[in-house]
Amino acid sequence: MSGEIRFVFPDTCLLMNFAAVDRLDIVKNTLDGRGEWGETVCDEVARWGQDPNFGPLAQVASFMPPAIIPTYDEMLHAQRIRLGFAQPGDGPRKHLGEAETLALIESQFDATRTIVFTEDKPTAVQCTRRGVATAGTRALLEAAAHKGLLTWAEADSVALAIKAAKRPVLGYPPPIRQPIPRLGN
Repeated sequence: MSGEIRFVFPDTCLLMNFAAVDRLDIVKNTLDGRGEWGETVCDEVARWGQDPNFGPLAQVASFMPPAIIPTYDEMLHAQRIRLGFAQPGDGPRKHLGEAETLALIESQFDATRTIVFTEDKPTAVQCTRRGVATAGTRALLEAAAHKGLLTWAEADSVALAIKAAKRPVLGYPPPIRQPIPRLGN
């Protein structure tokens, strides 16, 4: 994968957005097998996939590669990073996926060639502090439209459906209309 941009999911938020409107096909087809995730996020997706509201999440494992399993040192580093997210009263697994992802990026990835998909503002802030680009539901929909997988009107319709499902979409509105540079090489 050297040289290619890596697309990473640090949490379940964006995946849940598409699952809530039964449109995980957009994630699958837009990233074309190039999404990545850590062990913690993979486990979270499996747990949420049992929830009737997010049942389509069970499909994610069929189009994502196996989870990246962190080393012992990466897990220790993830626990330190997690402290930057944690709030009083948070359970021991709260923010662990985000922290694990950042530890994996710092250890195994070229941060300048990585895009983290999230709708979680604290995660986006932590990524930006580390020089890692972030994108969300809106950017994924724009990329799908740019690739011709959806019309611009369909992309906007999916975003509206996600918002109607009371799911977070950072940076939306305005409506999806403008092409963005293609995600990829």
